[in-house]
Amino acid sequence: KQLSTKLLLLFAIFLFGSFTVIAQSGTVSGTITDATDGTTLPGATVVIKGTAKGTATNMEGGFSMIVEPNTTLSFSYVVIQQKKW
Repeated sequence: KQLSTKLLLLFAIFLFGSFTVIAQSGTVSGTITDATDGTTLPGATVVIKGTAKGTATNMEGGFSMIVEPNTTLSFSYVVIQQKKW
């Protein structure tokens, strides 16, 4: 009986811990657009500030990532212009 009680307690702790982890994170998604003309920005970088964790936008400028509460995201986009010499 004592072993089954310990197993039940261990299972309850594991189950509660799993719900706690799930409740702490969430999905953030969106579309990155140019502020001047509203065009989508494919290949823009979305990074969790202060980390190397991030993603790039798809061909429609969309992104989705799992983040913790109160996370700050950093967005960047590089434009390459061709010049004729």
